[in-house]
Amino acid sequence: MDIDDFEINVMLLALRGSDDWVVKMRSQISHLKFLKREHFNCGFVTSFNHSSKAESVVIPRDETGLPVSGYPPAINARRRHPVDGLVSFLVWVGQDGVIDRLEAVSLTDDKWPEDIFDGFYDFQDDFGCIVQVTADNK
Repeated sequence: MDIDDFEINVMLLALRGSDDWVVKMRSQISHLKFLKREHFNCGFVTSFNHSSKAESVVIPRDETGLPVSGYPPAINARRRHPVDGLVSFLVWVGQDGVIDRLEAVSLTDDKWPEDIFDGFYDFQDDFGCIVQVTADNK
């Protein structure tokens, strides 16, 4: 099984921006390999491993030692079914500094579409602004 195009596009949307650590994470996507996908009532988690060519990233931390604002990178989306709702997709980095999973979580209910990639629209940033994959965030 391969990484689904939907997952790739969601990660690209979550990894918008020009901060060095975000750019490095975005460059890791082409080196990711599908490991497993677990589907839950309220979402799914896709786990990855990677080729040795993936460049490791260090997530910056603030003066308290917590990761900087913006980590984990995320994108929200509306969905049509099984009920109208809002979901969040989060991109997580493993201890080796490479993306190790994509997590999808319902923010409004505990139902998820039977086809786990179906019915999503209006991808939004944290301010509710619509975003889409562009040449700048590929």
